[in-house]
Amino acid sequence: MMQSPIAGEFFALIDQQTIQMHYYCQPLEDKNVSTKFGMQAMIIAQKDKGNDLATLLLEAAHLLSTNENCEMYSVQQSVTEPEKIYISEIWKNEQAHKASLTNPAVREVITRAMPLIVSMNATPTTYLGGK
Repeated sequence: MMQSPIAGEFFALIDQQTIQMHYYCQPLEDKNVSTKFGMQAMIIAQKDKGNDLATLLLEAAHLLSTNENCEMYSVQQSVTEPEKIYISEIWKNEQAHKASLTNPAVREVITRAMPLIVSMNATPTTYLGGK
């Protein structure tokens, strides 16, 4: 049975003008809701250490490449601010993500990366789809 659409409005500031915007979307049916777990992180490295941090995170990505529960571990570096590193992860579920952090090799990479990190903002997500 299809659920009723969700509609609403919000206000956005565009070119210094407040514009009323409307949205209309069809909610996901329960059977379509993903159990996959995602993590989006922005990590800021110490000055001039962005490349070193990226190298360590790529090492972590290589370690996770054989983990059947890790569907994606993407490392990206800002072109304009090389100290900013972005990580995008997709896991079969949240428990798989947590379990990966107990892997001794992964923990060793984390230990080496910590002194290079100034700050980190991580947001857990639910994977909805896409390529």
